[in-house]
Amino acid sequence: MKKKNVETPVVSENAQESVMALPPELSNSNGTKEKKKRNSLFSSALFKESLHSNRRGLSVVSIGNALIMVIIISILSTLHINSTASALADLFDNADYENTIKSGAISLYSAYDNSAEAYESFIASDNKAQNLIETEVSKVEDETLNNSVNAAKKLYDTTYSITPGDSATKENVAKSATLEVVNKTLDANGDYTEEEKSVAKSIISYYFDIYASDTSKDTKEILKLAIPEAFTDSIVSVYHLDETKRAETYTLLADAISRVYDKSEKTEEVKIDTALKLLPTLASGDTSSFIGGLCSGLEEVYAKNKDAYQKDETIRSLYVSSACQEYVIDTLSSFAYYQYLPDFTVEYKTSDLGWPIRLVGTGKYAENGNEIKEEIEVKTYNPDVFVKEKDKMGKTSNMLQKMRKEALTGEEYTASEIAEAKKEAQENIDTISLNLSNFMKSYLERKDGKNAYYDERGVNKESIASRAEKEVSEMARLTLISTYNEKHEPKISSIEEITVENSSMSGKEMMTLVKGYAASGISSYETYYSDFQENGYSLMDSNLLAMNKGSQGVMAQLPTSVDESLKEMGEMNTYGIIVGVVAFGIAALLIPMVYTILLAKSLVSEKVETGSLAFTLSTPTTRNSFIFTQGCYLLFSEVVMALALLVASIVTREIGIWSGSTDLSTSLPIVDLCLYALGNFMVALAVSGINFLASCHFNKTSESIGVGGGITIFFFICSILGLFATKAIPGTIRITMMSIFNYMTIDSLFDALAVMTQDYGTYWFKLMFLLVIAIVTYVLGGIDFKKKDLPL
Repeated sequence: MKKKNVETPVVSENAQESVMALPPELSNSNGTKEKKKRNSLFSSALFKESLHSNRRGLSVVSIGNALIMVIIISILSTLHINSTASALADLFDNADYENTIKSGAISLYSAYDNSAEAYESFIASDNKAQNLIETEVSKVEDETLNNSVNAAKKLYDTTYSITPGDSATKENVAKSATLEVVNKTLDANGDYTEEEKSVAKSIISYYFDIYASDTSKDTKEILKLAIPEAFTDSIVSVYHLDETKRAETYTLLADAISRVYDKSEKTEEVKIDTALKLLPTLASGDTSSFIGGLCSGLEEVYAKNKDAYQKDETIRSLYVSSACQEYVIDTLSSFAYYQYLPDFTVEYKTSDLGWPIRLVGTGKYAENGNEIKEEIEVKTYNPDVFVKEKDKMGKTSNMLQKMRKEALTGEEYTASEIAEAKKEAQENIDTISLNLSNFMKSYLERKDGKNAYYDERGVNKESIASRAEKEVSEMARLTLISTYNEKHEPKISSIEEITVENSSMSGKEMMTLVKGYAASGISSYETYYSDFQENGYSLMDSNLLAMNKGSQGVMAQLPTSVDESLKEMGEMNTYGIIVGVVAFGIAALLIPMVYTILLAKSLVSEKVETGSLAFTLSTPTTRNSFIFTQGCYLLFSEVVMALALLVASIVTREIGIWSGSTDLSTSLPIVDLCLYALGNFMVALAVSGINFLASCHFNKTSESIGVGGGITIFFFICSILGLFATKAIPGTIRITMMSIFNYMTIDSLFDALAVMTQDYGTYWFKLMFLLVIAIVTYVLGGIDFKKKDLPL
């Protein structure tokens, strides 16, 4: 086999010298000087190389991330979320408005009705008492009674004389025989009422008791003693007086007869004076103190000018009216302020009157074998025995439950809270007081004993309800106009100027709704008031219960958690939550995070692992220059992605507004959009610092990605889980315990909710920590890289 002749290339001396000179740092031949390393901190050549190597990835990531935001904002621009939120907010505004209208109508109506009823009740009671005294006094010299007594006396004497036995036996037989005849005679007489017959029988009975003990007394003297006893018995049977009050009543009745017949006082004066002393004795329950004070006041008025009092009925009428108004307003003031005290959640079952309850076995059993239990009010704080509401089903406290706050929570309202509540309530009380005064003036103005509010049947509740409804409607009309003028230009002067073009509901519709609420509240109050009285509650408790129940709407029955959640949804800036919290805070962070992890790895640790860094450092590029330039490029990449995201967001927003989306202009202002973008950038910047530090510290890419990427993804997952504990999630599905995840991630330092609520102090304070994290991690990464041994 022939050998081929291989031609050996001829290398010139200069060319050979050039080949041998690569790389220059490895050759010291011919006495050449070692080239000095560059002292420049930033290497433009290295930056360009990094940009050239990563330009496609950076472009794709920036565009892709921006595209996500474009799609999100574009979708939002086609929706009308604010209309739904406004409708939900209006629902709660209407619920509050319903409660206010009903409460106002009930307060006015109850003040009018209670004042009118109290007035009529007292006047009727006073007249009845005066008539009773007058009748009692007149009976002493009543011809019919005296004739009847004298006839009965003859029968008694005859029977006594013919009856054998001792005196006691004769008295008993004579009295029995006489009373039997008298009773039969009275029963057969159709001219007397049953009450009159009963009193007459009692007078005859007492008469013969006294006569038997002293036959020397004449008929008149005995009647002066017997009549008060008989009338007292009649009063006791009606008013169920105890022995003390019976004695007081007898004393007053006996004194009235004595003053007329023994002291020769006028019957007219005696009956007025005695009636005013008698009424407090007969009063009981909630109104006893009121009756006592009223009668004392009338006694003083009567004593000043008896003649004028007797002749001028208006003196008594005006005084009683004023006293009734004062009583009603004082009563209202005693509990009205509770509505203005801070609400609290009632976690336990309560009675009608707001007291916590416990269940106690009755010893009786139903057909299915279960023991029947009854509710017992517990008036001291003892939660161990209370019947608890189901979990998260506690309700917002009503007026009666606020009265029992100490029993329900173990804590009382503070003095400052009570003072503030009373101050707020006073304005409404003053309004009711003024309206009540005007009503009572109209109520007392009568022609032939009648007017629109009073006739032969008594107090006309329908007319009073109508007046209350009209007055509440007028106050509501003025309030609606005032509220509208606070929010709109130009100003209006009539409710008719509110139309569906400038409001969600026309003025006419609003007033129809107001009238309906007022009528409904009053009707409910009347129904509840009657029911509670039938169930044995006192007048005061029935009034409180009816006012509390009658003013409540459907929304008041919702558990507090549901109520608050729905209110939050109505007040929620949905655009801000979707764009700020979800898009900028989560969705638009994922792609930059992943890219940052990979980019940080490729800029440092990958070059160390592959050995390419050895070549780079063999050039005039120093470690300082290398790591500083790589850090600058990483920062540059984050800025590019952030700017692309911001520009795309702003442009898409403007296009959406130009296309007709008014919601974007109000709920997603450019300032907020810029702050969202800044927050997104600061999180990405801090994440880039963490990954840069990991890439500088580790020589293997697997370790760099494992640590830097692992921390980054951990933060991201924690931010997603922590989202369920924030106010961005409706209260009904919010899991507050998951807020722990927000303390385990730096992503939560971007507070988009603070932007929405304009809490800029919190927003900038949290961003400051992200900036500190970024600076510290970049600096530490550079220092670590410069000091570590490189496997070159």
